[in-house]
Amino acid sequence: MGAGRVYKMNDIVSDYDGKTYQFPDFEGYFDLSCDDMAERLLSLNDIMPDEHGLYGLSIPKKMTVLLASGHTYNGLEWLCDEWTTPKIAEENIRDGKNQQRKLKLLSNDRYEVDHAGFQGDLVLGRFSIHPETGELVGSPFCEQHAASIRRYGSHPFGEYVRLVYTGRNRNGVLNHGVLLSRAYYNPKWPCDEYDYGTDRENTLSVLALLIRNGLPKDTRLLLSACRQTFMYHEIS
Repeated sequence: MGAGRVYKMNDIVSDYDGKTYQFPDFEGYFDLSCDDMAERLLSLNDIMPDEHGLYGLSIPKKMTVLLASGHTYNGLEWLCDEWTTPKIAEENIRDGKNQQRKLKLLSNDRYEVDHAGFQGDLVLGRFSIHPETGELVGSPFCEQHAASIRRYGSHPFGEYVRLVYTGRNRNGVLNHGVLLSRAYYNPKWPCDEYDYGTDRENTLSVLALLIRNGLPKDTRLLLSACRQTFMYHEIS
């Protein structure tokens, strides 16, 4: 699978704004090699963290309203949901209960609430990354990518790689993280076709940024996932 192949485009009506968008009917896999990823990771080695502890990623100014007042932050945390302590998470996994995972911007000033969890972190369900600038857009609310991008983003919707980090434990199987991404399709003209090469390049760049920011080694990647894949993972 690669460049040069013509992909069927599907019309999808957005639940968010009712508009019709086109996305490629992508069935297959990316030919991502270890050498490709190593090259991109090497280019990030000299990057210094920003004021939020992020490497090569940045929070747009519009999103600062979501940060806890007076708190400082120290990078991303890829853990359980906001109200679950590590001890409770271990018990849930041992008992075979579903255990959601979420992405957090970790607060240095987080505080415990009734011994049941912490507040102060910025929890992101869905999130989007602008591959050229590293802008990270997300929201603690269960809203569509388009809503977060329109509300907080600095670039057009089509320029972002859209992702979800999740994970489940079923039937006693050890919980693991799952990173899903939507196919990158950013047409400049109505007649433009899906470009596999651009999708692959942006996927590599974004994955390298996430690995540099602590993406767990046990994460399973589902790249250019279709709507049915999102639904299987209980993401509507």
